[in-house]
Amino acid sequence: MKKRTRAFLAFSGVFFLSGCSSSTEWVSTSFFTMDTTINLKSYGASEKLINAVGDIFYQYNDLADCDNAVSGLNNVYTINNTNDYVKVDQRLYDMLSFAVDFMTESEGYYDPFIGSLVSLWKDDLFPSKGEDGTTPESKIPSDEEIRIELNKSSKTSLDFDEANCSVRRNGEGKIDLGGMAKGYVAEVAGKYLEGNDCPYYLLNAGASSIQLGKKDSSGTNWKIGISNLDGKIFELSSGAVGSSAVTEQLAYVDGAYYSHIVNPKTGSAKVDWWGVTAVGDSSKVMDPLTTVLIQLGPESELSKSLESTYGIKSVYYRLSKQEDGTYSLTELVEHGLEV
Repeated sequence: MKKRTRAFLAFSGVFFLSGCSSSTEWVSTSFFTMDTTINLKSYGASEKLINAVGDIFYQYNDLADCDNAVSGLNNVYTINNTNDYVKVDQRLYDMLSFAVDFMTESEGYYDPFIGSLVSLWKDDLFPSKGEDGTTPESKIPSDEEIRIELNKSSKTSLDFDEANCSVRRNGEGKIDLGGMAKGYVAEVAGKYLEGNDCPYYLLNAGASSIQLGKKDSSGTNWKIGISNLDGKIFELSSGAVGSSAVTEQLAYVDGAYYSHIVNPKTGSAKVDWWGVTAVGDSSKVMDPLTTVLIQLGPESELSKSLESTYGIKSVYYRLSKQEDGTYSLTELVEHGLEV
């Protein structure tokens, strides 16, 4: 599964609770999977429960891996390398079903079939060092390269056989769930914690997706600050926070900025809005939704419709990059989320 770096969400506040379990303090742990560091702060969680949360992420990472085969497991890589039906784990079946449903909801602005198009842009914008130790300059893919990849993704779909828990890819588009996997799994893990009598937790799935349990039994809010927006803070008692931004994967080519976020309709990775942060109830929705919103912008009727449908609050922003590498805020639009 490809890494997708988003905006960093910083959490502040004193972690203290009283009388909620046999444990008397917060426990912090972190583990690396899905190409990022997952951070979990929990109150009253046993070592067994914490390890189980880690296992949830590791298992979903194997299931959603689109670049590597996993011994004894049919995963996204398996599906990408055939046009036959593939029997899959129920968890992957449900994940793929959600991805296709959300593609429909977003009118194609979230597209799980543009894996090769995204890789094309990333390889050209952020090239690896050559054998001589030098790094080539960033460049923009040719119109023809983009056209070929768009043609593949636009003609790709999935068939679902619920009775046999099987899926079949039609077409040549590469399935890549990187734009929604961490948020999806964060929600699964959060529900697992709550279902095992651990309602007090903070689960940071690589910062693009945050799943929040309660902070304490009295309803104290978490205080959340958005990186690159100094002093911009909002509060949330529990729920989900999603963020999509371009600052950590950004390239300047021929007088314009480009990022890792690719528009599935046009094939362009040119930057317009620099970041979106949204809050709601579901991190599996927040993750792909913010990717859609950053493409459409706050004035889009589809953005407004999706925000209304999922009952979310959001904030959009544009930045200007300074000579010293820092960023200054040039525009901020609040859609119900005051910061």
